[in-house]
Amino acid sequence: MIQPDSPIVVRPESDGDADGIRRVLVAAFEGETEADLVEALRKNRALVVSLVACTDREIVGHVSFSPMHADGQPDRDDTLGLAPLSVHPQWQRRGLGSSLIQCGLDECRKRAVGTIFVLGAPEFYGRFGFVPAHTRGLRSVFKAPPDAFQMLVLRDNALVRSLAGLVHYRPEFDSFL
Repeated sequence: MIQPDSPIVVRPESDGDADGIRRVLVAAFEGETEADLVEALRKNRALVVSLVACTDREIVGHVSFSPMHADGQPDRDDTLGLAPLSVHPQWQRRGLGSSLIQCGLDECRKRAVGTIFVLGAPEFYGRFGFVPAHTRGLRSVFKAPPDAFQMLVLRDNALVRSLAGLVHYRPEFDSFL
C-alpha cells in the first residue's frame, strides 16, 4: 500500500484531467483502446465514478465505474462495472491500484450502489470482497474464465436479487467483444 507520507492524492476526476488520464491509460495498456473507451464514456456522460491518483505534478492512476445491466433491464446507476483500472507503469507495485479501488468502492457506497462487477484476476479483486458472479447465476458477455467475472454486493436489496443471466456493459465496451 501507499505509505501515509506519500505525495499521492486520490480525488474525483475534474475538468482538465482528460489528457493526463489518457496518458496513463495509453502507458498502462500499451495502446489507445482503453483511453478511447474512457473518452467515449466521458463524452456520453456514463462515468458514474471516475477517480484519479495524482502527485502534485501529474496524474499517475485512474479508475472508472459505469452503468451495467442484466438481460431485459436498462442500464442502472446502482449496478456498475469497474473498468478500466490503470496505473502508470512507473508507479505500479506501490499499492496505487488498490487505493484507487478502495476509494472507488467507498464512493460507490456513498452513492447507494448495490452491485459492482469486474472482469479481472480473482486473487487480486477477491481481497476487496469480489466473488465469482457465476455463483449468483450471472455471466459476462465477454469470453473469459468463469471465475474472472466477479461481483461485489454493496447493498443487497430486491433490485440486486433480481439480476439474472447475462450481464452487459455499456455499448462503448462493444469494441472489446
